[in-house]
Amino acid sequence: MQTKLHVVVVSNHWGVKTSTPSAGIFVDRQIASLERVGVRISTFDIGASHSPIQIVKKWLELCRLVRRLNPDLVHAQYGTITGFVSTFVSKPAVISYCGNDLRAGASVSNVRMCLGICLSNMAALRARALICKSTQLRQALWWRRHRAIVIPSGIDLELFTPGPRDIARKQLGWDERNPIVILNVRNDPTNKGLDLAMKAMQIVRSRISEAELRLIENIEPERMPLCYRAADVLLCASLSEGSPNVVKEALACNLPVVSTPVGDVPERLAGVQPSTVVLRDAEAIGEALVKTLLERKRSNGREHVATLSMENVAQRVLDVYQAALGDRFHSEFGVSMHLAKKLTIVPIAEGAMLDDVAELHLDAFAGFVNTLLGRGYVKSFVTWFIRNKGTMALAAIDENQKLVGYALAAPVGYSSRLNRDLYLVTIARILVRPWLIFNPRFRSIVMERVRSLVGQRQNASQTLELPGPSMSLVAIGVASDQRRGKIGQRLMQAVEAGACRLQMRSLVLSVYESATTTRRFYEQCGWQLCPGIETKGNVLKYCRLLRETPNIAACSEDVQ
Repeated sequence: MQTKLHVVVVSNHWGVKTSTPSAGIFVDRQIASLERVGVRISTFDIGASHSPIQIVKKWLELCRLVRRLNPDLVHAQYGTITGFVSTFVSKPAVISYCGNDLRAGASVSNVRMCLGICLSNMAALRARALICKSTQLRQALWWRRHRAIVIPSGIDLELFTPGPRDIARKQLGWDERNPIVILNVRNDPTNKGLDLAMKAMQIVRSRISEAELRLIENIEPERMPLCYRAADVLLCASLSEGSPNVVKEALACNLPVVSTPVGDVPERLAGVQPSTVVLRDAEAIGEALVKTLLERKRSNGREHVATLSMENVAQRVLDVYQAALGDRFHSEFGVSMHLAKKLTIVPIAEGAMLDDVAELHLDAFAGFVNTLLGRGYVKSFVTWFIRNKGTMALAAIDENQKLVGYALAAPVGYSSRLNRDLYLVTIARILVRPWLIFNPRFRSIVMERVRSLVGQRQNASQTLELPGPSMSLVAIGVASDQRRGKIGQRLMQAVEAGACRLQMRSLVLSVYESATTTRRFYEQCGWQLCPGIETKGNVLKYCRLLRETPNIAACSEDVQ
């Protein structure tokens, strides 16, 4: 690097490490790994106080620190107050969401829990970039979930390694013969499921009388590998988790795991044998523990967490910093952009992917008629392209399984059929948003759609002097933090390839005359203004012939 990237990491765990040595250990390890790849890290302890006066004092301290150090970024290692305060400084903020900052389950009052979740989501609106420890957490975001990158905490694969069980038990002073289940309760036995574990162990002892349950709490982090090597199985019975480190650390030591389906545990245990994901039920947990204890085998877990080394995760966090700083990262720190290096184009599916597409559309096309009608209409709009024959609904998915772009296309003349099919949906959305009628642009477009329904508008395919059949590129959207990553180019290629498979001979699209950046993108991709078409309402028609293989390698990435 030409100069070192400087990041202030904000957390609230440093003040409690004297009483709880393992507090925030994943933050400390990530800081160390980022420093190893050349990032300069400064830290700020926001404290654990929830007093409004203390919070304001800490915020002012953070502002003073940021002014004095002049870092490039501020990285909040949690949501709630930590994330919220970190977005109100004079530098771009990155937030890592870890679990109970977005989901219920913390052992606090309902009022405090709801307030924390609200603060976390409000902070997401101001942050430059978002990290979630699991896909489940990303889905819990109220807004901007399409911007969030899923990056689990890394594992120190040099510290957490398999080893002889008998030697580990001697060092810990554990019985060398009895089957042992370990449960990490730390300082939150309610959320960690201690009561449920005790009930499950009653079932286990009815079958294996000598079985033991050992609780892991306030153990020095450096001694945790001994616990994993000494035990026969790790039990995770939590109510809520993000990406539980104990599960990944156990897998790195080849310790079998029995867990409830919390956080990213089902993903982590996929293909791991012996290990089991079970319902949060004492009998189901007990039976799974009995089966694992009777086998008394080590697992193949280490090979399944090899990609979560501290070094790999540090590089992925560095990618997020890169996205947050954009061109400045490249120009000042000498690191080339390499986002979306494993981009996959797939059909849009209904469900969670549809929710993400709607979120991205609302962000990319803010102020357009479809977005003014709200999320419900946008989902119905995109669903129409998913379900109709001859249309295209494509999603761009990166290596983190995150939606980073999408494209919609349909045969020319599609709008009359779409307006007819969504007529009732449109009316319903207007009824709950009557103020839209006072928007002149909205009224104009709605009247145009009504005229198309009653047949007063000439079919677009008859007005275009293009070889037919022709297809309209209706929308192409790229996540705002992923531009310049050639995502729009890849989506354009996929649309053109799909149109060729549908035996289309040309493509057409509409764009506002004032949208110079978007027009430049299309022109660099080989699109031209349609001949013989007059400008109408500041809307231009662009077209592209499909008689030969498209060559758009020179496309830039500035389009929404």
